[in-house]
Amino acid sequence: MDHFPLSNRSVSIVLTIAATLLLTRCSLLSEQDSSSALDCSVQNMPTPTEMGCSSLTDLREAQLLSVWLTGKLRPDTTLTGRFCQDLDRLREQFSDSYPVVANRRFQAAWTSRELALKFDGSSATAIREGTYEGWKELPSFLCPDTLLSPPDKLGWGQVGFDEVYNMKEVANQYERVLPGLRVGEPNAYTFAGFSTHPILPLWNGETLGLVFTGGSSHAPFYFFRVTNGTPKFIERWDGEGNPPKWLKDAREAWENGYTPES
Repeated sequence: MDHFPLSNRSVSIVLTIAATLLLTRCSLLSEQDSSSALDCSVQNMPTPTEMGCSSLTDLREAQLLSVWLTGKLRPDTTLTGRFCQDLDRLREQFSDSYPVVANRRFQAAWTSRELALKFDGSSATAIREGTYEGWKELPSFLCPDTLLSPPDKLGWGQVGFDEVYNMKEVANQYERVLPGLRVGEPNAYTFAGFSTHPILPLWNGETLGLVFTGGSSHAPFYFFRVTNGTPKFIERWDGEGNPPKWLKDAREAWENGYTPES
């Protein structure tokens, strides 16, 4: 019997089939056995209409802001609704006067729905073949929705999620429970310093502070506050003299962890 080598396209098809089998298996196993020390409850994700958001993009932004400011694994429903409405009112009131408000959206330092994973050799092989059973150790809501890339020869692969999560926390939970996983880490964005992030947020439990940047490594910076649903422009700093306190707080919050606005 003759044997023919597989073409690159054939290999790609095989890996795609394996990925499909993996994710189907993941879903079934998670439904059968979601018992673990983790929070295994499953919640239905809200729609933009339910949260008072104008679009799915607005909802995603508010959810990401929620997990970034609270450090929680999943978006807080109450905060998500509030942030969505606060941002919508801010943009409605100030987009014409300050175009940066309309053009910039909050982005965490990591992609909100992707995770890079490094497995040992046997686990990587099992994943490629669709026989890896470690997924059943996860709560069902944390099972990946998409295998973005199967593990390569070094064991690195990528998974994706339909919903917004705190990917640092997802990575931590994956490392704790997945057999054969050596490293789990969010896919990070590369920014040229803190000042190139679109929006630098501050939150003290009542007031949402938002520093809009120009997207470059220098001024101007625009600072707004939203209190009880009422947005207010506070100050613009063009880079002359000492930076204002709100910009120092925003930088510290971004680089060293959350710092409440005073």
